[in-house]
Amino acid sequence: MTNSWASTTWRASTVYRVRSTKAAERDLASLPANVRPRLLEAMSGLAAQPRPPHKCRKLEGYEDAWRLTVGDCRILYIVDDRAQEIRVFKIGRRKDVYRNR
Repeated sequence: MTNSWASTTWRASTVYRVRSTKAAERDLASLPANVRPRLLEAMSGLAAQPRPPHKCRKLEGYEDAWRLTVGDCRILYIVDDRAQEIRVFKIGRRKDVYRNR
């Protein structure tokens, strides 16, 4: 007789708080209205999975900074695992987002 619970995988559901800087909020407001809902949805998805596979990459020159790809746009953010917090600091089109970090 085998235990049915032995093969069950338990996963702790850690939810991160997603915050954005005033600059990131201005960046979001400056983008076209049809793009904003997708970016907001992607940002809210970071709460459950701060480093989604195949959509994010670590930024060079930062210790805990990442970029999330949403179509032609990028969301740049810092993950603080201790505080369980994500701070979005820049949002923009790929061609513009890396200028003047």
